[in-house]
Amino acid sequence: MNTWGQVRDVTCQWSILAEAQLPHSKAWLSGVGSDRLTIHHCLFAQNADRNPKLEGGVYDLTNNVIYNWGNNNGAKIETGARVNLRGNVFLPGPDSAPQKGGVFLDGLPQGTRVFLEGNLSPLTPTGAQDQWALATHYEQAGGRWIEHRPAPDAFRAAQPFEAAPVATQPAAEAYELVLARAGALVRDADDLRVIEAVTARTGHVGRGGQ
Repeated sequence: MNTWGQVRDVTCQWSILAEAQLPHSKAWLSGVGSDRLTIHHCLFAQNADRNPKLEGGVYDLTNNVIYNWGNNNGAKIETGARVNLRGNVFLPGPDSAPQKGGVFLDGLPQGTRVFLEGNLSPLTPTGAQDQWALATHYEQAGGRWIEHRPAPDAFRAAQPFEAAPVATQPAAEAYELVLARAGALVRDADDLRVIEAVTARTGHVGRGGQ
């Protein structure tokens, strides 16, 4: 998916974005003038990167499931993005780097702000733990990446950003709904394989692991 450049007032809902082909296994890219995008009740699965990647503008990510994001990252948030992450489920899979929590903050804050609430992951198993355990800040220095956990306070928004209204559920309930209803119905063999992999915590990045 690509909403790069002057894409505004768009909602993506109840969709499956999965198995992006290697070596360029990336799910969604958005930025450079894009603004007021809502992504809710979607399944991101078996993509190595950009689950999604967001720059600039206001984004609302609510009640999504992000599974097996590979060795790179789940949600990738970069320069100037203001992002709500609420009631999502981040599930590392066989290809996910165990030390990465699913939210990747890149570079200097430069207006980037994130509001986190009620997200589930192995690092936040009930949603009540410190939500910033999900986030890792990366910056380049001396030709290498340096990790900061927890992320600096400069990235943290105290209140959610204004966004289009969405009927929401607690993350655990949203997980069940997304697996039951996201994507085209009746599901084809590819979608069924993806859902089965999420449920069983199996599979690999790329189409059928290719």
